[in-house]
Order: sequence, then structure tokens, then C-alpha cells
Amino acid sequence: MKKKCFQGVRIVALTLALSAVFTIAAFAAEVKVGTVNVSTTLYLRSSASTSSNILGSAANGAKVVILSKSGDWYEVIYKQTKGYMHASYLKASTSADFAIGTGAINANGVNFRKSPSLSAGIIAMLKKDKSLEIVGIENGWYKVTVDGKPGYVYPDYVTVKGSSTTTTTTTTTTTTVTEKNATTDAATNTTTTNTNTNGSSSKDSLRSDVVAYAKKFLGCKYRYGTMNGKTFDCSGFTSYVYKHFGYSLNRSAAGQVSNGTKISSRSDLKPGDLVLFRDPKVNSGAASHAGLYVGDGKFIHCSSGGGCVKYNYLSDSYYNRYFIGGRRIIN
Repeated sequence: MKKKCFQGVRIVALTLALSAVFTIAAFAAEVKVGTVNVSTTLYLRSSASTSSNILGSAANGAKVVILSKSGDWYEVIYKQTKGYMHASYLKASTSADFAIGTGAINANGVNFRKSPSLSAGIIAMLKKDKSLEIVGIENGWYKVTVDGKPGYVYPDYVTVKGSSTTTTTTTTTTTTVTEKNATTDAATNTTTTNTNTNGSSSKDSLRSDVVAYAKKFLGCKYRYGTMNGKTFDCSGFTSYVYKHFGYSLNRSAAGQVSNGTKISSRSDLKPGDLVLFRDPKVNSGAASHAGLYVGDGKFIHCSSGGGCVKYNYLSDSYYNRYFIGGRRIIN
């Protein structure tokens, strides 16, 4: 009887040991945040080579999901497309809030946790194919919302929808950008620089992303002095939106007059540009109110009068009277 008990103990111990091994293997793929650090744009490629197809491009300050490293390259997800970016032009970090995209659970019984830790409380057990929105990365975990509830899921169990490598190359335009990803020719031991052309489409795409992100906060309440993702004041809203994409704006509307480059004419405004107003009855300084242009004469802003994040038109009586110009943050 004692012998059987001893054998049972050994079996349990072995089972626990194997379980620990499999647990370590299962939780091997921590993701990181990559922030693009270039003076122009950085290409997303189909493989870890400057001669591979270009899948897209990211402007300075854009954020990507770093999946793994292969030599001098990172495998990443950018705008729900999987590809490769040269590691020397990405600044890696462990945490950031940014819109990654829609994902789906790829296994049954996946823990949806309260914080990014295996010891954290479990909110729910998620079934395979359950949809979620990935809104950031924290300490190797995906920060997500499931049915409107915030929480964390380990990245091994999440498939980012659309994140498959394609072979489509970007369309070139007359604006030339140099990709400074140097490669060494082993035969001659000489260094060459691969140069590709890419237009302003990447900047336009980033501006569109800024507008799309801003729209997520429609209806959020106005509260003076706040910018916490739930309540904002006018400049807090514009600052919060741009911070999400790695841009730091001055905190006040008056201060934002000096951010970016000046846009004097309404006809020159592009989506994502700051629009600024000065009502001398409210503030006699450089500006009293700020918003973000979305196109077609419309802008989004956190309005003290309206009490929330909402749309208005530059042609509306009040805003038409006090409009003083715009500032372009993404140049």
C-alpha cells in the first residue's frame, strides 16, 4: 500500500514538472511596443531583407507590435499587417496604449484577466473565435476590450485579424524618401544603401488614423483640466489623441498655436490638422479653443458649451467668427 502511495506521489510530481515545462512553452511569446524613429518613413517589408516587397510604410512616431527579432530585423504587426522592419529604426519598449486592431481568440478556455499577470484575477473564460479589440500592450500582454470590458489576454492566444503577410508593394509617387537600411555585399565587402520611393500616402494614412482614433471618443464628457480617456477639456483632447501616436503637444490651446507648422488657409487644411480659435471673451491669449480637422469643413473637439466630444463645422457662426488658423502636426 505504501509503495503504491509512493508511486502515486512520483506520478503527481512528474505531472507537475511536465505541466510547468508546457506552461513555460505556452507563454513564450511576449510582445513589445516598437516606436518608429526615423526622419522620414520606415518601410514594412515582406521578409527580413531590403530587397523584399514593401507592404507599407510608417511615419516617425508610429507604433507597431514587435513579435520577435531575426538578426537585424523585427517581425512586427503594423496596421494589422504582419511584416518586417529594420531594428535600428525601432525603439522597443514594454508598454503603450495604441490602436492595434481587431483580434480573435484562437483557443478554447482562454483566461481574460484583470491585469497583465498569470496570478491576476480572471474576468471570464473566452471561447475560440471570440472577437476583441486590442488597444495596447502592457508588460508583454495584449491590453484588450471584450464586449466593452477592459482586461488582458496573453498574445499567444490572440490572432490579430488581417495580420498575414501579403506581397503587395506600395504605389510610388513623385515624392522620394530614402530608406537607410544599409546592407553589406559579402562578395565585395562593400556597403550599399537600398533606396525606394514612397509618396506622402503614408502621412495621409497616419492622419486618417488620428481622425479615426479621435472619433472613438465622441460623446465623452467635457471636464476642465482633464485628459484621461473618459473626460477632456479642448486641448486635453487634442493632446491625448496625438500622444497616442507618439506626438507631444503643448497642454493649452494657447500653447498649441506653436506646435507643428502654420496653416493659414482653410482650403489647405488636411484631416488631423489642429484647428484653433480665439474668443477674446474667453481668453485674450493666443488661442482659447482647439480641435482636430476631419475634412469637408468639419472638425471634432471637446466642447465646453456642448459638454462633450462632438462635431462642428468651421462655417458655424461662432467658429467661423473666431477661427484663427490651423497647425499641421504630421509633416
